[in-house]
Amino acid sequence: MKRWNLSKNKLLLIDEKFLGIVHSDHGGINVNINDDGVFRIPIPYITKIEVEDSSHKMTVFFKEESYEEIRIGNDQAKREIIVYLKDQPSVFGGYEFRKEKLFSLLKRPMLAGVILSGVFLVAYFLALNIEAGKAVAAPVFILAIAGMGSSKLFGIFSVIMIVIATTITLKVRANQQKHIFIRRQQHNAIGDFLREKR
Repeated sequence: MKRWNLSKNKLLLIDEKFLGIVHSDHGGINVNINDDGVFRIPIPYITKIEVEDSSHKMTVFFKEESYEEIRIGNDQAKREIIVYLKDQPSVFGGYEFRKEKLFSLLKRPMLAGVILSGVFLVAYFLALNIEAGKAVAAPVFILAIAGMGSSKLFGIFSVIMIVIATTITLKVRANQQKHIFIRRQQHNAIGDFLREKR
């Protein structure tokens, strides 16, 4: 059985049959995975485990899209758990390291920036023409925006662009890199477990 301190009083335990979580105020030295008070997940019930590099989180997935999130407050423990799961090919036969592509990550904020830039440019030049006393023609909502004046429009647009730029920066920094461990022979897992219990 392997054990890791996830936080000051929380332990993760794994053996060949169970993944267990327990709260212990004594360091968990004498805690066994079969003890009372241990929340146990039978290994055959697990379909996959995801461990994120950029967060303190491990997600255990079951059939029918249910899952359990386990917080790992200890970076060393997280690294050791990843290494341990990689070394269990007979249990977690499929391993994948996944990083979301930048295009899919930034597609929405960049599209919003392009659309807003187009609207701003049209409204800004209309506002300049209105302020110069020239006659203008445009859809009502564009004229309404232009009616705020060029200075106010420039200030609002600057704030919106700062928000979009900040969103893009945060998305890039928080780009989720995941270690994914897929349970081997998922279709027979529960049946195998029930046969073992007989």
